[in-house]
Amino acid sequence: MAFAGHPSIDTACVLARRGLAIGDSMRLEVGAGIVAVELQRDAAGTPSSGTIDVPQPLSLGAEIPVETVAACLGLASGDVGVVSAVYGEAFAEPRPARTTMAVAALPPGVRFQIEMTALHGEVAAGSGA
Repeated sequence: MAFAGHPSIDTACVLARRGLAIGDSMRLEVGAGIVAVELQRDAAGTPSSGTIDVPQPLSLGAEIPVETVAACLGLASGDVGVVSAVYGEAFAEPRPARTTMAVAALPPGVRFQIEMTALHGEVAAGSGA
């Protein structure tokens, strides 16, 4: 899977760069189980990316009603659909990962903000970068 950064790969790179890892193969324990990480190095030998072998396939839980999500974020139900529609128009598949949140201290007239991780350019499948 192509990522614009993955927490397990980032963690492994930081550990290796700080001299806290031996070699380029690591096993990290996360909530989903043990994640195997294989680091890749740049021309200077610095850990720069990697691949992961996940302990279980992605699974999705129950669908949460839009009204519940909106209430948790402090938004009107209609705002959730607007955010998704704008996001869908702005990005082609595969779309960047995102989180949407309501923030009470935003400028007047702004009801929510979107945080996302985007990738510009091509990434080889399984590169983890």
